[in-house]
Amino acid sequence: MEIRFDDVTYKNKYKDMDFSIYSKYIYGIFLEDSITFEKLLTKELSVSKGKITFKGMKRKKPIVTVVDSSYIHFFTDTVKSEINYYCKKNKVTDKSFKEFLEKYLENIGLEISILNKKISELSTSEKYLFYVFLKTLFKFDVVIFRNLYFNLDKNNRRNLKNILSIFSSNGKVVIIEDNLDILYEVTDKVLVIKNGSVLLNGNTKEELINVSLLLNNSIVPPTLPYITYLAKENKNVKLFYHTDIRDIIKDIYKHV
Repeated sequence: MEIRFDDVTYKNKYKDMDFSIYSKYIYGIFLEDSITFEKLLTKELSVSKGKITFKGMKRKKPIVTVVDSSYIHFFTDTVKSEINYYCKKNKVTDKSFKEFLEKYLENIGLEISILNKKISELSTSEKYLFYVFLKTLFKFDVVIFRNLYFNLDKNNRRNLKNILSIFSSNGKVVIIEDNLDILYEVTDKVLVIKNGSVLLNGNTKEELINVSLLLNNSIVPPTLPYITYLAKENKNVKLFYHTDIRDIIKDIYKHV
């Protein structure tokens, strides 16, 4: 499936946006107004000019689920009752669904034992991963993550990166962040939208090393490309752009 923005303009917020979002990739989007963008994506808002199409999808509107780790809300007191709430809401009564639930819990990085816990007994990271589990339990075309790493420790950040890869193999994964370090680390493709227009669009590791363009547009660049950029500009040291700080340090020792 392909989500296609063809010269999309919406009021004074977006102007002549032209790009595609494909399956099998983790997309990162940097922009000022995520809510409006999401409503355009779900067709809750109509474009002023151009069109948004969903190629390869039979439904008129895509099913979009949003996971915002800074706003985690549960409706019941226990893990089991919360799962039952979501199953009832989505009209699932199939008993064999239980086997899928347990396997999916493990894929998310959670122990089966949490099924016997109260939600208040879960750690902060467990609550987040359980929230991801609930929000992605049922069929969706696009999953949007906001505030991806909010309140997650390093181990669970790694778990989440693995989960994103699973999601991207089955559908669309879009991460909306104002922190380019996270997008540089996690995503395959990136869109940088500034003042309503597309500034950068392409492979993350190729686009986000354009530090001078980001700085000229008052955008804080990702740390690793920025270090390399400073070495090149201020010390005239010719370094390669790396994705691991250890490789940058080795490169500096080699050339300085």
